[in-house]
Amino acid sequence: MLGTAGFGVASLVAGIAPGVAVLLAARVAQGVFAGLMVPQGLSFIHTEFSEAEQGRAMGFYGMTFPIGGLAGPLLGGLLTRADLFGWHSPEPVRSSTAVTPAIRSQ
Repeated sequence: MLGTAGFGVASLVAGIAPGVAVLLAARVAQGVFAGLMVPQGLSFIHTEFSEAEQGRAMGFYGMTFPIGGLAGPLLGGLLTRADLFGWHSPEPVRSSTAVTPAIRSQ
């Protein structure tokens, strides 16, 4: 949960960043907390799926990385291009996708 919550907070900070220095610091924090989420996902698969289901779950888990790698920059570019909130547009999406699982796990 630390990785997810930290990523959400860092995304919120990036979304309200008054300038480039705060934005860069928040993006670094996003990277650190995103790194913490990887073992969380793997441990979830290990504990919540039976041994017979773990292979399929790992397949879906592995499939999300290339999809995210393609969809993330595309959606971020579209949101930035739409200029809904200036250059901050993609950040509320990141923070909401991180906060929702944190709230649901409580």
